[in-house]
Amino acid sequence: MLGKLARVDGQVSPEEIRSVENFMQNDLRLDAQSRRVAMEIFHAAGILPVRLRGIGTDNLAIGDAYFGPYICSFPKCILQLAGEGRFDFLDGTVITPGCDSMRRLDECWRKAGDDHPGIVPGFFYYFDVPHKTEPHGTAWFEEEIRNLICAVETRFNVCITPEKLQASIVLFNKGRDLLARMEALRSARPGAISGADAFAVAVAGTVMPREDYTRQLADYLAAVSDRGKSNAPKGQKRLMVLGSIYAGVASFIEKTAYALAGIVIGGFLSAILVREFDLRFRLPLRQYAMVLTGGLIVGLGARIMT
Repeated sequence: MLGKLARVDGQVSPEEIRSVENFMQNDLRLDAQSRRVAMEIFHAAGILPVRLRGIGTDNLAIGDAYFGPYICSFPKCILQLAGEGRFDFLDGTVITPGCDSMRRLDECWRKAGDDHPGIVPGFFYYFDVPHKTEPHGTAWFEEEIRNLICAVETRFNVCITPEKLQASIVLFNKGRDLLARMEALRSARPGAISGADAFAVAVAGTVMPREDYTRQLADYLAAVSDRGKSNAPKGQKRLMVLGSIYAGVASFIEKTAYALAGIVIGGFLSAILVREFDLRFRLPLRQYAMVLTGGLIVGLGARIMT
């Protein structure tokens, strides 16, 4: 959550930056790495933070009813699962405004609770954050963090002491160091850890108790390091997928690859069976021109979008 205070406008003064850094270091006692994330706050309170995901959604009847059609599927899937009682195991929920859709999730979830009693947890907290580090935004951010800590302590009858917070910081930083080691290993030995496995490791860190996660991650890296040379399959294509954490992305890509292979092979065999398969190398010049023009347009479009 601390990472929500980003230097996005390019107009941050040194005084504003120092004010935020001093608050995180002196008041919250966060080190350089941990000032980016506040998961340690919940861990220090003895609470297991769980990242909400929209997996398992098979319809959006509830999500569409409160959000409407012009909102991305992620918050609608979260609301759908909440309305179905799939998050009843939670003791509380904290919503942060990473985007306007997530801001509205707080409102829509509360409204849906009027029509679907029991779907709003007893601790339902909206953790607001500024998106610019102006002086008034910095003061607001400090107050929001203090209010969150106070709300957690009051609701769950816990005390988040500096000692507990520091112990949580050490534990979380160890996990981050292990993840960095995993990525370094993947870079040095391509194929030693597949993208699907690395993705599963990252997702596990959003739902597992941190002590168990850190221990198992250390054991996993030790086992992989002892394997020796990479066993990456030769000729296997590798894809980079950017976006939010989605547990089904690996199986989705695998199914898509198989589907594309099936289409190509099926079309090839069908053409042979009906005796329409033929190789032609002397194509009309206009066809070459069309392919070249289409490639240029796609390339320029991708350049503009990035």
